[in-house]
Amino acid sequence: MARAAVGLIWTTPFAVPCAVEGQTPVTAVGLGYQVEAVDARASALASLGGGLLGGSFSIRHPADLVLHGDPSFSMTYATEAVDFTGPDANWQTGRTRFPAIRALFPFGDWGLGIGFGGELDQSWNASVRDSVELGGVQRPYEDTRENDGGLSHIDLSVARSLGPVGIGVSAQRMTGSLRQLFVRSFDAHSEEAGLNGVAGARSYSYSGWRVGVGGLVQIGDWALASVSLSPGSTVDSYIQEGEGDETQFGLPALLSAGVSARFGQLMLTGSWSRRKWQDAALPADAEFSAHETTWLGGGAELDAFSLLGGRVPLRLGYRVADLPFSTTGEVTQERAMTLGFGWIFREGLAAADVSAETGSRTLDSSGSGSSEGFSRITVTFSLRQRLR
Repeated sequence: MARAAVGLIWTTPFAVPCAVEGQTPVTAVGLGYQVEAVDARASALASLGGGLLGGSFSIRHPADLVLHGDPSFSMTYATEAVDFTGPDANWQTGRTRFPAIRALFPFGDWGLGIGFGGELDQSWNASVRDSVELGGVQRPYEDTRENDGGLSHIDLSVARSLGPVGIGVSAQRMTGSLRQLFVRSFDAHSEEAGLNGVAGARSYSYSGWRVGVGGLVQIGDWALASVSLSPGSTVDSYIQEGEGDETQFGLPALLSAGVSARFGQLMLTGSWSRRKWQDAALPADAEFSAHETTWLGGGAELDAFSLLGGRVPLRLGYRVADLPFSTTGEVTQERAMTLGFGWIFREGLAAADVSAETGSRTLDSSGSGSSEGFSRITVTFSLRQRLR
């Protein structure tokens, strides 16, 4: 019976187990939650990090490296809380991640960037209580499933400034791992009857490559437009522990654009991207649907306040984004209000930026009464070294 129980619960790393389907985060479906490698400033502006006047430490638009005039380093940390409400279950879970860590090295008309960014977050946990009839007796049990890991990338980008125009290229090494754990436990009466629980674990590692190109146009210090393109790529999945098959999955082509314009102390921003996940090389036996996804966001930054000798810009934004995977065949959509602030001190050599997001994810249109809300805090610390 132990073998049967484990056999029923194990799936590929690309599917939600049926034992807890409908009671896991909607972002656990398929390959996981699509992570944007953005810093806290971009997050507060509902931006993908491209086309922001003053530059960004986000890892998306390689040409934007030319917007940085000093060597610099930044680290971004994000924590997210998820609240699920459904007809049969209510629960809370959370995630933490480092969306973007980056070092920038400008020299002359050139810029070099080395960074580590998020790609797909596959971390989640869920549990469900049920019962099974054995020997004419209903035996209650609890299934607990934990996934820990995901896909990230190591980025190397180079850009050159040609007057008001910038061009850049990037190469990214895809890396990551996933560990899955399943535990089924029975109540004390079932254990007294000789019915013991079962447990199993399995782990994967990921590897692959991706390249990208980008360009920007800047008009003085008041307007900027940036665009980037990355073709599709393939990621290999290797089994490291337990039983399973080594396989591959695809990442789709990505087209992204960002713009910003300054009007005195006020800056307005806009961001857009598109991915065609349905064209990616996904597993043939995947128990989910893949869709074309669009991101659309806009924000405003007011740089009119100061604190302890440092500038304190205030930021506000709103975004609508599609999630790439679903079990219903319909596109799941995420909407979020974003806000934040920064503290830029030591004449711009150091900065701390904070972003807060709150939003919801639509699960389906079947009227099931299920809903998922989330809140996220993102913090970025950055340092610059001014060359004399």
